[in-house]
Amino acid sequence: VVNKLCLVTFDRNRYSVPAHYVGKTLLLRAYAERVEILERDKVVATHTRRHERGQTMLELEHYLPVLAYKPHAVTHAAVVRQLPEVYQQIRRRITQTRPDGYKDFLSILLLHQSYSANDILNAIESIGPEYVTAEQIRAHIERHIPTTSTVPDELLQYRLKKQNPGKYDLLATGVVH
Repeated sequence: VVNKLCLVTFDRNRYSVPAHYVGKTLLLRAYAERVEILERDKVVATHTRRHERGQTMLELEHYLPVLAYKPHAVTHAAVVRQLPEVYQQIRRRITQTRPDGYKDFLSILLLHQSYSANDILNAIESIGPEYVTAEQIRAHIERHIPTTSTVPDELLQYRLKKQNPGKYDLLATGVVH
């Protein structure tokens, strides 16, 4: 059963799951190197398995809806404290300059819903943690995302038959205007 902190316990360790599963009973499959948590046949979370006891494995993406609902929690949430040091620098800078700075920090964290963690970290390093904002990160990532799109092989092989426009005349045959 998922507890109110979005965690399931296995082998004296705790693993996070997406927030909307709180209170639900899920299936946990343990393998030598990983733990999978499933709702029916759908894998909802995968973590590296911890063999030592008392460990807590948290994924930021699992907590983003909760943080969006309770934005002030970004100042003290465990999942935020485990983020890389560059995030801690940004959090301290933003929350110390303005009383509602935690909202700006949250908007940076919410970028994880749209972009990969590596893209966000690369943008932060390029801009500099002393000055970075969510808008700057978004703009940086958008500028550096490749614009070429790939077409799947199945679609490349698909061809439409050329249609005969005379067939449409048959539709009008026998219709009284």
